[in-house]
Amino acid sequence: MKENAHAKLNVFLRIVRKRQDGYHDLQSLVAPLALHDTLHFFERDEEGVVLTTSSVITENVEDNLVHRVARHVLKTYDVRRGVEIRLEKRIPLTAGLGGGSADAAATLRGLNRMFELGLDEKTLRHIGARFGSDIPYCISDTLSIIEGRGDIVTPVEGVLPFEDVLLINPPFAVRTEDVYRSVETDALSEVSIRDVLEAVRTGDAQAFCAALHNDLELFTFALHDNAARLKRDIAAYAPDGVLMCG
Repeated sequence: MKENAHAKLNVFLRIVRKRQDGYHDLQSLVAPLALHDTLHFFERDEEGVVLTTSSVITENVEDNLVHRVARHVLKTYDVRRGVEIRLEKRIPLTAGLGGGSADAAATLRGLNRMFELGLDEKTLRHIGARFGSDIPYCISDTLSIIEGRGDIVTPVEGVLPFEDVLLINPPFAVRTEDVYRSVETDALSEVSIRDVLEAVRTGDAQAFCAALHNDLELFTFALHDNAARLKRDIAAYAPDGVLMCG
């Protein structure tokens, strides 16, 4: 069987506070993109997980989120069979598009169907949250408000007021943990998500672009001046709708 793992697009991201466990509480509006990876699942008589990928993602394949999630599901639900997963990568790595989380979520959905585990969406999200903050959202792949550390997902009616997105993937990586480690809470904004939600409700593309926001830009650009320069260069041609992903 097959599952598609769709990239995600943050069109609004506000850091609410730093938590005592080291994570951050967020408030974000996230939409799925057509861009996706594809996972193919094949049942095996021999127990265990075999993962092959179209590109090198981790040095040790067993460290890959897909492999880790699959091992957890087979062990937790006492599945006495094995699975081979073939992962076709299209979503660029370290690009803020949630590719690894989407792959992990697709793995949960695929194994749930393949082995008829009967797990509902809430349970799949709970399992996913053990492995990554973006996985709970990726379980459902719908326009949603994300809160908490990513584990509170509230679907939003409507669609983004445009059909096409141009993604520009620069030739350098930005590590999420490095960015969050550099966050200074006294520099955080108090911007409200209400404006972007209203623009979705009314389908007002101009108001939507004006409401685009990402708190992590400030801290990312402080670490990567070439990222800040890239946004300035793009904004010279498209001043109203340029935002850092993720």
